[in-house]
Amino acid sequence: MVQHLGKALFAAGRIGDAAGAFRRALELRQAAGADAELIASSQYALDRTSALLHRRDPSGATIRQADASDANSLARINRATFRETYGDRLGTAFWDRFTLDRAEEAWRTWHADGAVRWVALVAEEIVGFAFARASRPTGAHEPVRDVELYSLYVLAAHHGSGVGQRLLDHAVLPGTPAQLWVASDNPRALRFYERNGFRPDGVTDDGATFNGLPALRMVR
Repeated sequence: MVQHLGKALFAAGRIGDAAGAFRRALELRQAAGADAELIASSQYALDRTSALLHRRDPSGATIRQADASDANSLARINRATFRETYGDRLGTAFWDRFTLDRAEEAWRTWHADGAVRWVALVAEEIVGFAFARASRPTGAHEPVRDVELYSLYVLAAHHGSGVGQRLLDHAVLPGTPAQLWVASDNPRALRFYERNGFRPDGVTDDGATFNGLPALRMVR
């Protein structure tokens, strides 16, 4: 229960309180002689949350939950990061369909579902976003984790600044088992997720699900 409290506090942005809850969960699990995997999970969550408290963020970014007023900015960032990441590989038909108006409408629809979306701001401008959700089937593949990192994108000008790491840690609590899909030919993203404990599990998609982009699944 204390571990779940830590997760709830973290999701609410109360990082210090979450670290305290994870520390207590670790103590209780150790005292009770809990399974080594449970103890390791509490230790990992405590370590990562404590690191967030003490990390110097050179980007100066602010991470907060998105709201309905962010829809237009998120649509612009969504299109810009897709352009930077995939370019012409998505094809003309995709870009004809993925207009700014349709992207904004999609963000307004997503906001209405009540799920938490995280945004990163630098100088009061959104430079990236991330969100997770309950895992769902992807093509013919059933999920193997309860939580799925659905999307994480940061403008190229802010790559390497720590923004992506902070977004990931807010979207998926450190130590939480999760899955994600990533373009097979995106080595930067693959290295980033591997640093965060994700590994390919051998399941791939030929592009039928991801607008023609071959993808692979990673889990932790």
